[in-house]
Amino acid sequence: MEEAAQIAGAGWSRRLLVIVVIVIPLAKRGLAGAWLVGFIFCLRDLDITMIVYPPAHDILPVRLFTLMANSPEERIAALCMIMLAIALLPLGILALVTKYRG
Repeated sequence: MEEAAQIAGAGWSRRLLVIVVIVIPLAKRGLAGAWLVGFIFCLRDLDITMIVYPPAHDILPVRLFTLMANSPEERIAALCMIMLAIALLPLGILALVTKYRG
């Protein structure tokens, strides 16, 4: 489609400005899948998170890791379920958007 726009006389800047109309609809499933995989990897990554999180602002993976030693199992299970819901929410939205039927 991009080449068709070029043949039709659209210049480089015009093709670049209308990339939303030409390229993104063709690649939306791949973009959504790549975002989902990156989101889940970032959500579950604990090593880098522990290095870069700011003081006095625990994020969920770090909070879970620190609570595992001292907290009751019910609290840890609840936080794990929240983290699971956070990970599954984009998957559900992706399934609705792409009309996945499986």
